[in-house]
Amino acid sequence: MSSIHLRVVTPKSTVFEGDVADCTAPGATGEFGVLPEHISYLTAVIPGPLRFEHSGSQHAYAIGRGFIQVASDNVTVLCRYAESTSGIVPKDAATELEEAEMAFAHMGPDSEGYAAAEDRVLDARARVAVSG
Repeated sequence: MSSIHLRVVTPKSTVFEGDVADCTAPGATGEFGVLPEHISYLTAVIPGPLRFEHSGSQHAYAIGRGFIQVASDNVTVLCRYAESTSGIVPKDAATELEEAEMAFAHMGPDSEGYAAAEDRVLDARARVAVSG
C-alpha cells in the first residue's frame, strides 16, 4: 500500500513525523485531503483539525496558522502550534471557546486586537473539534 510521509513542525519542535495513509487539513480556502501521488501543492492553513491515519489508527491534532507543502508523497505542515488530542481536556477546550467567542462578539473589524481575538476563537474551535 502506498503512503505519504507526513511531518508536522512548529517553531519549537517536530511534533509528528511518519508514514500515513492519508491526511486532511484546514486549508485557507477550505478543508482538503491528501492521498498518495497527490499533485504538488502549497497552501496556507488556518487553525483547525489536522487528521490522518497512522499505523491503522486515526490521529488528530489541533493546528495553528501556517503552511502545508505537498510534494512527491511528502507532506510538510509548518504551523504556529500543533496539539494532539491527548493533550486537550474537552471541558477546558469548550470553556476556552465560550470565553473567546464572548470577547470577540463585542469587537468590530476596526477594533484594536481584532485579529488576535479572531485567532483565539479559531484556535479554540480547533481544540474543540479534535477533543472529542
